[in-house]
Amino acid sequence: MGTFGGFNAKGIGRTPLASVQSDWYHSHGYMWLEEAVRETILSEVASRIFPHGAVPVVALLDAGCRIHWRDGSTGARRAIIVRPAFLRIASFMRSIFFGRGGYAGSEQWIDSQRVRDLWRSDWGSGGVGAVFRAAFTATGRQYGFGRVLRMWPGPPFASNLTLEGALVDFGSFRALPDWSCAQGETASHGFGAENTLITAAARALERIGRQNGIPICARELTAYFSAGVERGESEALLTHDIAVGSPLALELAALRTQQRRRVTSLQGARADAVVIGRLAPFPDLYRERLLRETEAMICVMGEGANSDYVSLDGFIDARVRLAWQHASPASLRA
Repeated sequence: MGTFGGFNAKGIGRTPLASVQSDWYHSHGYMWLEEAVRETILSEVASRIFPHGAVPVVALLDAGCRIHWRDGSTGARRAIIVRPAFLRIASFMRSIFFGRGGYAGSEQWIDSQRVRDLWRSDWGSGGVGAVFRAAFTATGRQYGFGRVLRMWPGPPFASNLTLEGALVDFGSFRALPDWSCAQGETASHGFGAENTLITAAARALERIGRQNGIPICARELTAYFSAGVERGESEALLTHDIAVGSPLALELAALRTQQRRRVTSLQGARADAVVIGRLAPFPDLYRERLLRETEAMICVMGEGANSDYVSLDGFIDARVRLAWQHASPASLRA
């Protein structure tokens, strides 16, 4: 990712902050066209539905080339997305595997100065601590809202959390058929079980704050996240005309508690027999379904001068509209 003139571009190639020892798959910095299309759709959906929205994709560019794997073979088509520049929680953390260190002017020395300057910038009357408290509250609202609707932004790594709480990077974002504890690669990354990663981010900020002479309390930040989750859950219910504490809300809470005991994979989550109509799942945003539809669209749109970008725009717009109509009560759509 690169930043220039108030915008950043994702998919341009290897980031300088990635360790030279990182495996190629997690450091190549490329973006598949299919991935870019899904990210464009999901960022638009999240912008319209979630309380703090998402960082928008303002341009999707066909890179005009394909992925070249390390063995020399050619893979999928590449793309670049352009977004307004933003700060991540991880921007306040050191990139400890980046470059060389041990002397003034080294990559690690420069990185330490970058982090120090960011921490000591003018963040207003409340200081950087107030900025973090607002960020963790907003992030909690986002995840709480998504928990009720079964729309999971993905694991809350510090690298995917913005200071404003807006969602960003949608590779893991997906709708789920029920409230069971769908999991990623490890148990700490599960839907509805984000506190492990949030606590890790808060502790990292507390440690780095201490190094920079700025007191940050990890427990306080985690508590702000939890309060935000509770608020987001209530907002999601009210958005769908379900009063907090009403019989329907209590029925929903019981159903969620029942399903939380069941652990499923992200690919194998199954729908529960009990469905509350006002909070029906979003099948158009199931990751595997959206991926298949996007890949099919790309296969028929051609390449280069033969690319049918008008149809691709229509494909994106139609899926955003479907999700918006699904998520919003009729009173809001009217």
